[in-house]
Amino acid sequence: MSSPSRRRFTPPSRGGQVNSRGIELEGTATLIEGFNVRGAYSYIDAVVTEDPVSVGKAPTTVPLNRFALWTDYTLQSGPLAGVQVGGGVRYVGSTFGDDANTFKVPASTAVDALLAYTKDNYRLALNVTNIADTRYVAACYGYTSCFYAEGRKAIAKLTYRW
Repeated sequence: MSSPSRRRFTPPSRGGQVNSRGIELEGTATLIEGFNVRGAYSYIDAVVTEDPVSVGKAPTTVPLNRFALWTDYTLQSGPLAGVQVGGGVRYVGSTFGDDANTFKVPASTAVDALLAYTKDNYRLALNVTNIADTRYVAACYGYTSCFYAEGRKAIAKLTYRW
């Protein structure tokens, strides 16, 4: 009786290995009391190195560039002391939508905002992401599996710290 043949199965997508090189920078600064700036940048050059379909190609959902900038200001004195306003922008570069790199998902930008008030141990905050309600494709995993990013979302939060 002969034994069944054995073959190693490697799925055509999400298999293999990826080599990535790049740089990530992040910084935070307080320019004046109560005024903060935060920024982050990533450059990632990723290439599939071992896969039956996509050797030498960029992996799906991995942008070459990604950038974020956030600023906020908290009033330090007067009747509105403790009121904080903030805003930021997030950018994600284009990505490939399939393992063979036959189409690209366009780059996207979203704007976020914050309004908060802190008094003693209490903090009331309203965060709004994608404030313009921009509709964009966040990722694709082939021609038939694309997903939109989340639309505008507002979250109110009351916190007590002891």
